[in-house]
Amino acid sequence: MKHKILIVDDDDIALFLHSTLLIDCGAIYEPETFNSASAAISYLEEPVSRDNQYLIFLDINMPEMNGWGFLEKLKGHPLQNNIQVVMVTSSTESSEKKKALDIRLVKDFLIKPLKEQDLYDLQAVQNIDSFFNKGDNLA
Repeated sequence: MKHKILIVDDDDIALFLHSTLLIDCGAIYEPETFNSASAAISYLEEPVSRDNQYLIFLDINMPEMNGWGFLEKLKGHPLQNNIQVVMVTSSTESSEKKKALDIRLVKDFLIKPLKEQDLYDLQAVQNIDSFFNKGDNLA
């Protein structure tokens, strides 16, 4: 079973910083980055092994398709049981956090920019820890 980390954000600087931070915090594989939600959906629709597990770091506010639209597209997706989502946004509105955490696929809601401690805390969440090397998550 292969574990893949995807980062979906329209900000190229955020993609670079979050990818680098994930690697520094023990991500098993280098994250795949997408600067649009539609590009990430296309990637998930490519013929891939149904055994792959996906951890997706998803921005909410993006042009064309926002994070909510992306999550809507995942409803009924063949891989939905293999996907876990962490919302990463600059929005601090409690209503958005509640809305996100009410969605089954969403495991956490983090404020940009990601911080090391966010990722170390995230590694304690069941099923997310398998995306990181053991022993590298000591803060």
